[in-house]
Amino acid sequence: MKKFFTGILTYLKDWRNWLSHGLMGIALLILAIWVPVALWIKLIFIGCLICFNILRMRHAAMRKKRVPSNENNTEVALKQQ
Repeated sequence: MKKFFTGILTYLKDWRNWLSHGLMGIALLILAIWVPVALWIKLIFIGCLICFNILRMRHAAMRKKRVPSNENNTEVALKQQ
């Protein structure tokens, strides 16, 4: 359970998630002025946005883990030359 709540807290702290949800909300409000949008379509958009943000955060975490090892390999290769 702790991992679950830590993940939610991390998700809510990321400014990119706030930005994307804000932009999606504004877009849905503007769209609703001209075309009525069903609730289930809004929920699908929000669900896709959450999945995209989670994948983006996982990809960023994986890149962050890989970067130090690549830097070390570069330093070792430069020392060998």
